[in-house]
Amino acid sequence: LARVALAQRLGIPPSAATQRQHGIDCACYYTENLFVRSPVEGHFCFEGRTAFERRERPLLESLSFEARDELLSMLEAEAARRRGIVPAAAARKARVAAEYSPLHPELWTLCERWLHRDFVALVEQARAGELRRPPQLAPGIYTLPVFSELFCRLLTEELAHFGASGLPVGQPNSMNRHGALLDELGLSAGLLDPLLSDWLRPLCAALPPLAAAGGASID
Repeated sequence: LARVALAQRLGIPPSAATQRQHGIDCACYYTENLFVRSPVEGHFCFEGRTAFERRERPLLESLSFEARDELLSMLEAEAARRRGIVPAAAARKARVAAEYSPLHPELWTLCERWLHRDFVALVEQARAGELRRPPQLAPGIYTLPVFSELFCRLLTEELAHFGASGLPVGQPNSMNRHGALLDELGLSAGLLDPLLSDWLRPLCAALPPLAAAGGASID
């Protein structure tokens, strides 16, 4: 955490590995698809005021001076938020680890009772090379239950408990002001990572459209 904070003060971007831990796998994250609600709701590419004013000249000319300045300020704020997302997330995660007392600590370790029995059966079929494909909504898009009702109930209770703790909560994205990032609660190592490596990878490797896209090494 100290190294991340020092790098931020020195203007050094986080390493690629650190960025990937937070779901950032492309430099375009910092400039593309920035969402603002006011004065014009939408997604924009923003590489700085000068480039934006040149690219979006017709839009800006349609706005009042005040609205134009507000839009540029909102985009600058969102760009700054994205640049600071990794150190901010690291700070929140460290504070949660130090101060949060879980309501259901057993959730931090994946076990089979957290998984829906139909999902367990599918993965077992995949491991045995006898997979019967789940319903497919579109090419490469499948619908299937993953978690058990018990897990969903306990996780909902845990998130309500965390929400009442007063600890800082990271935004899932700029369009969503609700929810929580499970990694910041410390759920990755014991729950999400083994779910991915031990359960989702074998299933993705056995479904041809996903296997062709690298499903066996999904991370």
